[in-house]
Amino acid sequence: MSKTSFKNFLKLKPMRKAHVDQASSAPKPYSFEGNELAKINHPKAQHVVITKVEDVAENMRRYTFAPDFENGTERLAPFTSGQYISVKYQVDDIRTTRPYSLCSANGEYQIAIKKDPNGLTSTYAFDNWKIGTKVELSAPEGWFVYEPVRDCKDVVAIAGGSGITPFLSMAKEIANGKLKCNLTLIYGARNIANIAFKDEFDAMAKSCPNFKVVYVLSDEKADGYLHGFITKDIIEANTPVKGDTSFFVCGPKAMYDAVLKDVRELGIDRRHIRCEVFGEAHDIKEFSDCPQNVQKDVEITVKIQDKIFKVLADTSKTIMRNLEEAGIAVLSKCRSGVCGFCHSSLVKGSVFIPKVMDALRQADRIYNQVHLCSAFALSDITIIVAKA
Repeated sequence: MSKTSFKNFLKLKPMRKAHVDQASSAPKPYSFEGNELAKINHPKAQHVVITKVEDVAENMRRYTFAPDFENGTERLAPFTSGQYISVKYQVDDIRTTRPYSLCSANGEYQIAIKKDPNGLTSTYAFDNWKIGTKVELSAPEGWFVYEPVRDCKDVVAIAGGSGITPFLSMAKEIANGKLKCNLTLIYGARNIANIAFKDEFDAMAKSCPNFKVVYVLSDEKADGYLHGFITKDIIEANTPVKGDTSFFVCGPKAMYDAVLKDVRELGIDRRHIRCEVFGEAHDIKEFSDCPQNVQKDVEITVKIQDKIFKVLADTSKTIMRNLEEAGIAVLSKCRSGVCGFCHSSLVKGSVFIPKVMDALRQADRIYNQVHLCSAFALSDITIIVAKA
């Protein structure tokens, strides 16, 4: 600065003004690479159209999706095998969501839905979804994925019922060489008619040395199939169980309770056992730690921005189910208490959160946050909920 002429320094301001005046008035397009990549990998919504519908087992259908260009989706977000997407439904006055594991290899979106005779959304999908139907999905979510740094080279997958879907995705990625591990799949079903994707699993087992499948039938005896339930003996006899083996488990809650006990008895380190979330809670009595003699009906006061709603709630159902059935849409993805997308502030009252679905952080507990999908109202409560 000591060598800078003071007269020249005074000229800087008019020089800069002259450059600004000569510049174009058209706004310069702004694009940050990270933001553009985030839009592709983590879109707020994906609009798709159904291109294929096929029955894959008794009361189970697979749906294939393609981008819905007319509604602004040009490409589908990439995913890791084992992840799920959340599907938005409008059933009469009820706006709700349901999570489904992707059962396809990366590059294609497929889900399979098992029809529940008493189910709201599965019945709706079976009755209304056909080729050409337009659907809104979330971006891929979830952590039920194989990580080479964390997981072992040898993997044992144990599936029950519709819990088979993430393992079809994993098997396909192993068969096409994108997933580098050895997978032994033990698949439990009631009977042969309930085995989904059997032809595909059998074809991959024949052509891919890194994949093996074992079928276990609980209600039917047949040649080439094991009979009974998946037990410690079946696991030991049909899989490469040793200290450096990872276990992935996905199925109904009853299967988790039995299988996880057996897996731990095999001496598998807890860090090598990965479980998909339990799924949606349907009744408070499903959980052994639920309180007794809970009153049947309570009132939920819901504050959403500047609006207040009053809901007469059934304490056997989650807060989320009560709000949706009252026509109040809430943010949701996993519906299992894990992702935290539905977290809300509990202002007044008491709730019950099953231990197996309690994924609250310490900060959530300090600031009275709850996950609506895994909390049951035990008294009249007041909650602050984000606008969906």
